[in-house]
Amino acid sequence: MNPEMRAKASAAITRHLLECACFRNADVIGAYLAFNNEVDLQALIERAHADQKKVFVPVITEDRRNMVFARLRPGAHLQLNHFGIAEPESRNREFLEARELHSVFVPVVAFDSSGNRLGMGAGFYDRAFAFRRNQGAARFPKLCGVAFDCQRVSKIEHKKWDVPLDLIATENGVDDVQRKGIEG
Repeated sequence: MNPEMRAKASAAITRHLLECACFRNADVIGAYLAFNNEVDLQALIERAHADQKKVFVPVITEDRRNMVFARLRPGAHLQLNHFGIAEPESRNREFLEARELHSVFVPVVAFDSSGNRLGMGAGFYDRAFAFRRNQGAARFPKLCGVAFDCQRVSKIEHKKWDVPLDLIATENGVDDVQRKGIEG
């Protein structure tokens, strides 16, 4: 997608997410700061701040093995991590455990209609939310994949360590994949 198409689709995805219960009913959300060609959630983050929601974004640990969530305050100073992804500056970070988030908006490289996703391949989200695999049907936090519809594929093989999504938001709307028999 060219930059103009990405911006237009990102705006449509944000509109869908702002109307979704996963945003409206969450006081503490996990989001991400877009990297490369990911869906840009900046407008959603700004709206969350305006609505007095607490926003946390992924931070890669110093050993580069795990991901934690740090508070993103309005106007926060950012720094680039080892992968070139923006994070809140390291001084005075406020962290929150992944299980304390209400909803998490997850970047996606590819997804299928069953809620399986491919990320960048390092497994950060699967490790951070591994606790969800043993929660049964009422899994929290809710994981909402965020992608362009062109990233949809027919099937992604589900591995035992994969943590599936509950919802998928594209420029065409938000799809509740939990009703489609997600493995987990």
